[in-house]
Amino acid sequence: MWSFTSWPLARLEDYSINMAPTATEVTLRRLAADVIIWHGIVYMLTHCKTGILQQLVMVLLSVSSVHFRLKGVLERAYCTQTRPFNQGSRLTAFELVHDNIPATLIADSAAAALMKFGRVNAVVVGADRCVSAKHHNIPFFVAVPLTSVDLSLSSGEERIIDERSPKELLNTHGGLGEQFAASGISVWNPAFDVTPANLITGIITEKGVITKKGTDAFDIKGFVQKEAVQASA
Repeated sequence: MWSFTSWPLARLEDYSINMAPTATEVTLRRLAADVIIWHGIVYMLTHCKTGILQQLVMVLLSVSSVHFRLKGVLERAYCTQTRPFNQGSRLTAFELVHDNIPATLIADSAAAALMKFGRVNAVVVGADRCVSAKHHNIPFFVAVPLTSVDLSLSSGEERIIDERSPKELLNTHGGLGEQFAASGISVWNPAFDVTPANLITGIITEKGVITKKGTDAFDIKGFVQKEAVQASA
């Protein structure tokens, strides 16, 4: 019988155990740790499970957790279920448990309550939960390699948002099981949204941390150009 829980584990375990982090990932995890370390004891919230090029959150919390734990600051990691495809409960939770990191799985809708009760003091996502963090004055960082940044766009609002399969909301098991929603209901299932710059504390890249220009904009293109000049000097 097909198992929703065990389906991804063979591939995930092979990746988690046998693949070493790239140089970019090593740099990102160090910079991310240095940026967040000033909090002292860290209770961190992460959302979803990013891909191979953007699996920076897990590099920070899982494979690279030694950087935190040697400093004695990573007390607990919270991961969201990440409906409808449940990447958090299927993948992120597996990696956290596999690497013996104190971790707690929460429903997506519980993130704001977690912040309200003071049980999290930092949020790091791969490239995704910020309004609640802003309301509760919790630093919100995006960790992303520069190769994932589209410098041709003047704003994230120009980004075309892909839509995922309606079955992820209509069917059980993230779209792979039987339909349980009413037939005839329409579905809007965007893959992601665009996070306003005023809700982000900083963008962590392998070349350093990008800070805001003013209160509502990041000059990412200027940052990249400056790094290119310094590299060629």
